[in-house]
Amino acid sequence: METPHAGFALKWGRSANGARRLSAERSAHLKGSSSVGLESVTMRVLLIGGSGFIGPHVAGALDRLGHEVVIFHRGKVPAPHEILGDRRKLTDHASALRAAAPDVVVDLILSSGTQARALMTVFRGASGRVVALSSCDVYRACGVLHGSESGPLEPLPLTESSRLRTVLQTYPPERVKMLQQVFGWLDEEYDKIPVEREILGDPDLPGTVLRLRGNAKASPYFRAAAATLKRRPTSELPRQR
Repeated sequence: METPHAGFALKWGRSANGARRLSAERSAHLKGSSSVGLESVTMRVLLIGGSGFIGPHVAGALDRLGHEVVIFHRGKVPAPHEILGDRRKLTDHASALRAAAPDVVVDLILSSGTQARALMTVFRGASGRVVALSSCDVYRACGVLHGSESGPLEPLPLTESSRLRTVLQTYPPERVKMLQQVFGWLDEEYDKIPVEREILGDPDLPGTVLRLRGNAKASPYFRAAAATLKRRPTSELPRQR
């Protein structure tokens, strides 16, 4: 990676395949520089599912930073720059998505390894990086909570180095169907661990994973999901072993 030079804004041009490249003037200047600093980097960012709970905040923050934001969604909430479609049928819109030539793709509603694999296939060679939102349910602590992992409770607080689940699809099919009433983008294979493996394992398209924790007090979506999960009988709740 080239080290940015103090006092200069990066200038970007668009290459034939849609990827961004440093301008010749800027690249030439960087060759003889070792100082560090950065005023601005302007990117085209494609948000998948950018009009739900988190998406509008991400889009607003990127816009305020001067980035160009394109949103792929079903169009329930109009966006200035948008591509209309269903996340569950991403490959049907591959041509339009690739033509957008985003520098970065941020998928806010990835549900399964199958969806993640399709995402990487669609944008391989058309984008510089994919960022995927994951969840704290990848941790073993979540498996203990739902009874799919045996053994002692996990130490708190959980961190990035905390152990992950060893059993996939911690939510049983009937639980997924209930959650689909709240999160329409969930598919039957919902599991963020295969999502992370696909995003981070592609040799040609760099990927980044962000694990988020839900804030039930702030989000009507998480409040509804929490209410759904609380319907479990007491006998299903985990106990200290």
